[in-house]
Amino acid sequence: MGQMKKAGILTDVASTEIKSIHGMKGAHVKSNIKIKDINLQDYDALIDIGGEGTEKHLWNYKPLKELLVLADQKGKLIAGIYEGIVVLAHAGLLKGMKSTTFPSESFIKELIKSGTVFTCKDVEFNDSIITGSGPASADEFGKVLIHSLNTISKGRIHKRVPVHESETIPMTTPFDDY
Repeated sequence: MGQMKKAGILTDVASTEIKSIHGMKGAHVKSNIKIKDINLQDYDALIDIGGEGTEKHLWNYKPLKELLVLADQKGKLIAGIYEGIVVLAHAGLLKGMKSTTFPSESFIKELIKSGTVFTCKDVEFNDSIITGSGPASADEFGKVLIHSLNTISKGRIHKRVPVHESETIPMTTPFDDY
């Protein structure tokens, strides 16, 4: 969780269960909280970093979609990169908004089906929602995310939740140290 850790931002790794999660390049990280057990009051943001397996495990995972909707209603910062953006779209958070995703036909189709205005930009920021296209935009996504977190926190200690899918994590994210 390199960039965020260097910025002094605390993170928790959430998944459908407490387990070791394997990255596409062989890295490992252990989730320390189940998505369904997250107390939104403890966090300033929810971040879905997607990755291989997200479609199978999280695109329609009801506890995550409900948590994202609640976070949006409470004005929390929400971010998604790569396949994780589709989860935000399926939760109804991107309807009518500009969003980006990895240039995969199936990802783009899901965004458009959900009423999202797809762009080919690396990063989009609408109100309190940040989307990043994928590994190539990870650095820019991380910078926008950290700036936004620092702006909303006004100097208090951060606690964040990057939400991983249950099987793998992306090969490159602003959180890479694992």
